[in-house]
Amino acid sequence: MSKETPIVEETKKNIIEEVELTAYEAMDLADESQIIDEIEGKLSPDDLETFVYSFPDKTTGKNITGLSWRGTKATWWELNKKGLTDMTVTNKMKITQGDGYVDVAVYAYDSKRKIGAWGMARGYTNQQTRNGAIIDRFASAKAMSKSQRNALNQLFPMEMVAKMIEEWLKKGKGKILSPQVVSEVRNTVTQNSQVTNIYPTQNELLEKYKMNTNQISPKCPNCGETMYLQSRKDGTGVFWSCKNWKTKGCKGYNVDEVDIDGTITMKNNSQFKKTYVDNTNNGMKMPF
Repeated sequence: MSKETPIVEETKKNIIEEVELTAYEAMDLADESQIIDEIEGKLSPDDLETFVYSFPDKTTGKNITGLSWRGTKATWWELNKKGLTDMTVTNKMKITQGDGYVDVAVYAYDSKRKIGAWGMARGYTNQQTRNGAIIDRFASAKAMSKSQRNALNQLFPMEMVAKMIEEWLKKGKGKILSPQVVSEVRNTVTQNSQVTNIYPTQNELLEKYKMNTNQISPKCPNCGETMYLQSRKDGTGVFWSCKNWKTKGCKGYNVDEVDIDGTITMKNNSQFKKTYVDNTNNGMKMPF
């Protein structure tokens, strides 16, 4: 068995394995698919009428049911229409941008019953999947929709919702989240969420630019994060970049300024002056 490069081994440690999902995780994933399709105006007739998810629980042998994103909104509108509630998603909102994620919290209030609740959700802008790294272009939108869903669900009168779910299932407005369906949904969400033309894998860049396959990724001297190879926008090569360059002002480095063991030497072997890569300037070389 051939030994993989250190960069490939390091990347594999961060890849999320496809494990069997819980009922909540499966429903949450299915909601992401609805949210994305809704944003892009691609909801199918079936999805437009999918108000309830059913998840077969192997432990109990029973189906666990829950409202979909579409079902949450349908419940909201129906309860308000009947005058049983007067729920609104208020303008109270908290958005926290983190390293590779965004947290969204919104506040929903029912003026009829004088009760309110916060709903929170996290969206991951950078993700590792079985097929490599992706940048999720819908991370913020999904977090916003799911935080609204979570806030509203806390305000719903559960007995009434249970009756609505029962009626919707009788009308065929449910969807069974079998393992095969969940797998298909996962693949669809990944494909639709990712930014096109994202970075090639580190191993592909090593091979493309004929770099030593034993190369170790350097640590950013500014923040300590592991750096990664980034293609220059002009297609002339690669440089070492830090994912925190936007938030912490971390600099990038030319590949000949980093030793095979990942040590940043700053010793440029070219005949030109030593340079650093300014990430904020589209990867252009800037003199010291």
